[in-house]
Amino acid sequence: MFTEILENFGNPTSFYQLMGWIALFFFVLSYQFKSPRHTTALYVPADICYAIHYFGLDSYSSMMITLGAMCRNICGAWGSDRLMKVVIIFYVIFAWCMILFLGETIYEIGAALGTTFMSVAIWFRDRFYVYRLLAIGHQISWMILFVSLGSYSGVLMICITFVSNIVGIMRYRFQKNPSENRDFISQDSIS
Repeated sequence: MFTEILENFGNPTSFYQLMGWIALFFFVLSYQFKSPRHTTALYVPADICYAIHYFGLDSYSSMMITLGAMCRNICGAWGSDRLMKVVIIFYVIFAWCMILFLGETIYEIGAALGTTFMSVAIWFRDRFYVYRLLAIGHQISWMILFVSLGSYSGVLMICITFVSNIVGIMRYRFQKNPSENRDFISQDSIS
């Protein structure tokens, strides 16, 4: 099984792999912002690059989920709360439908599961800890797909954004003004 997975990894400098490297840059940068809205806004150019990346790796369900994520992320960064909630519900349904109709391997469930985690995270976009912990679920779920597709940039992106996310959490937790730091289990952070 391990050798089967390794066979999926092709030329790391192909055009489609390069699009993944560009997406990686935007994702890493996104986790250095304190505001979840700013983090979500930087997902948009990364989503465009990753859609092209998935197309080149013949993962059409992941490509469609990523294009849908771009629309969701636009609403998550700049939309009203009401619009965002409607978009998230439709998007999660859309993502699972893409897996059902276009998915070719069991690993592609990682895309829909990760998308579900991130969609719920965007629902809590103004709750720092809830957002970031759900982002960890998103990152782990997508790692499954990236390994199965042979996506160098995807695997590296998950490793880097996971660490970057943890660093961002620590920076927020230990900021200079502790009164700005709400404990993620307090009532106002989960309401």
